[in-house]
Amino acid sequence: MRLHNAINDKLYDIRLRDKFVADGNLSKNDVDTYCASLTDDTEKAISLSIDQPSTNVHPLANNNNISQRLENK
Repeated sequence: MRLHNAINDKLYDIRLRDKFVADGNLSKNDVDTYCASLTDDTEKAISLSIDQPSTNVHPLANNNNISQRLENK
């Protein structure tokens, strides 16, 4: 059963999913159903205060938290 779960995880991996849909190995409906089945774990999220070395900018320098940024999309 673990192998089956590992294969399913790869099917919906964001890095591979679009290729599988384009190749016809996975339907858009399957992706939508899978995404709808995921639980919202927002309350379990932990905010990290780590400077971004390539930009020397703190990720939350504009004082917007992740939830606010996601709501604006």
